[in-house]
Amino acid sequence: MDEDDLARAMANSLRDAPPAMSDEERQLQASLEDSYRHAKRYRQERGDAELASDLAATESLAESEARERERIEAGDAQLASDVAAVDQLIEAEENELQRLALQEMADALEEERQRRQGQERKEGAWDCQRCTLQNRPYAARCGACGQVPPAAVLTFADLPPKMRFGVELELIVPHGKRDGLTCQWVAEQMSILGVPTVFSGYSHETIQKWKVVTDSSLRSSSADLCFEFVSPVLVGEEGLEAIRAMLESIRRVGIEINQSCGFHVHVDAETGALSSLPGLKRLVNCFVSLEGAFDALVARDASRQAQQRRANRHRYCRSNVLAFGTLSNKQRWDEINSAQSIDELVTMANPEHDRYRKLNLTNMTNRDRPSTCEFRQHGGVSELLVAEAWIRLVLRFCSMVTKDSSVSRSCLLKQGAPLKDELETLLRIVDCPGLEYFYLLERNLFTLMDQTAHTNRRREWKCRCGRRFKDCRALAQHSSDTGHQTM
Repeated sequence: MDEDDLARAMANSLRDAPPAMSDEERQLQASLEDSYRHAKRYRQERGDAELASDLAATESLAESEARERERIEAGDAQLASDVAAVDQLIEAEENELQRLALQEMADALEEERQRRQGQERKEGAWDCQRCTLQNRPYAARCGACGQVPPAAVLTFADLPPKMRFGVELELIVPHGKRDGLTCQWVAEQMSILGVPTVFSGYSHETIQKWKVVTDSSLRSSSADLCFEFVSPVLVGEEGLEAIRAMLESIRRVGIEINQSCGFHVHVDAETGALSSLPGLKRLVNCFVSLEGAFDALVARDASRQAQQRRANRHRYCRSNVLAFGTLSNKQRWDEINSAQSIDELVTMANPEHDRYRKLNLTNMTNRDRPSTCEFRQHGGVSELLVAEAWIRLVLRFCSMVTKDSSVSRSCLLKQGAPLKDELETLLRIVDCPGLEYFYLLERNLFTLMDQTAHTNRRREWKCRCGRRFKDCRALAQHSSDTGHQTM
């Protein structure tokens, strides 16, 4: 029991005492009560002092925390300001690097243009005698005054004026993904360069602009940006002009090609001779008969990469001849002519609706796509003249073989005819001196043919088991006997 409790107990005992109390007792009681009040007041004052001290300490701590927060916020603001300044510096450096890269690219393109101008004089360019304009290689008339070239100048024949067509180019922007580029960026850059272009993911919709679409068949580094560039519907010489403008612009973006890239030409089959069964039979018969000649035209040299699209070597443009198995030329010809409908003919040329053939007719029976005959055989292109020559060859071939049955019958060659006969037949059908000169002389095609006559030409058909055969019939027979699937 402490002093307060003792004083309180004594005061209570005196208060409860009998009324008769001496003065001494009353003084003692008063003294005890005073002691009690003093003790109570002391405790209260001490508690108030402690509370005030605690409050002061709390306020001091709160002020310290507030000052620390202000210091941290000021530091964060300074850091954000520093980061923003660094970002601005990085952006400025990136813009400068991009400007330098674009300037370097422009200089390289200008150097390439000047180099090509020097080459074009040897590759078919000619000077107009009336206005002195240097015209592009093999142009049929002057681009300024319409003057025809001298008789000694070989030119490309005009395209069929009303034949509609389209193209697909598979391209690669080196390190595009690594540099943060996208297909949308490519479309925007092409639009800025004057070629209206949209990005549409993976789509087969036909629109009035060029399209950039994704393409999973291309094989390249994971840092590269791979895509397919698809044209709108094109017609005649105006369509070729549109392709020239596109290729000039897309090369400014900085593209390249590899052996996985392709260049596909679609020929309209909704109208005209190709929309009829007789016209389509002639096309299939002639193409299958001359597939070896087309192979030779797309192989630019004797290298392995250039030979990838010959025979049945490429998974995305397999042979149509092989679809007819062991049939001879005459048996195959009769088989095609026996087709009673377009669907039956498409099944012959593209078994199991396989569109990855050199000549793809499956679009004619696919209601979700425009009806076209697609030539998938050519490898990727980035050169104007190469693209133009192939388009002219394909369109003139389609036009000539479908309009005259006597022309198509000339494609029925004897069994085992040499490649030279196929080439001569194809070029005679196309009937274009400029194309003949381009493919046979400037591309050294006969030299290439002679080099491969005793090697690859006789053993270019290969089975998955590794065996090679002299022709597609021998390969088809081997596959039938062994159950091996052809490559």
